[in-house]
Amino acid sequence: MFEWDEDAQSDLEHQSVYNHTEAKISDEEDGLLVDTGARRNLTGRNLVDRQSCTAQRHGYKTTWTTLDQPRRMSGVGKGAQIAHRAATIHGVVGEGDQISYSAPVLEEEGAEVPALYGLDPMAARNTYVGTRTGRLHMIPEGKDDEIIWPKGTRVIECKKARPGHWMIPISRWHKLKRKKDKVTEAFAVSADKGLLPDS
Repeated sequence: MFEWDEDAQSDLEHQSVYNHTEAKISDEEDGLLVDTGARRNLTGRNLVDRQSCTAQRHGYKTTWTTLDQPRRMSGVGKGAQIAHRAATIHGVVGEGDQISYSAPVLEEEGAEVPALYGLDPMAARNTYVGTRTGRLHMIPEGKDDEIIWPKGTRVIECKKARPGHWMIPISRWHKLKRKKDKVTEAFAVSADKGLLPDS
């Protein structure tokens, strides 16, 4: 979810905390971190406090609930974190639309974790993510087939893994297509750009 330096194992803890702190829009503006690698929402206490203070001035109050069972989270902050409560905070997006966001809240050592907007809540709103433009498109139910994709658009079908994440299957060798001994439906990997279509 966050960068870490494989060549500096001793700095792993520092690197994780650093990236959590830096995952914000600016010192004046908070946001939700769009994270399709996280199934559910999660946030640190510090963002809840900041957003609650601002929202309350506009008449919106944060609500807290105690979780039926504490939730143990790994991969954020320092080691495993445990959330005992959840909060619903309010905000304003786009050109003035008011939204609410609910998530388990990490405190103490996990307080700096940014507000993660997870895969399941995005799927519930049928959200398409534009990774280049930074736009989220929430498509009305049953309207997916009405989307007109430009000519030349490549579609790759993902499969849902057991934990609920989407994964690109890469072991379908029985469907390999060849043209003049060149693989036409494959991907190249670049260290700095990640997954690239093989042209």
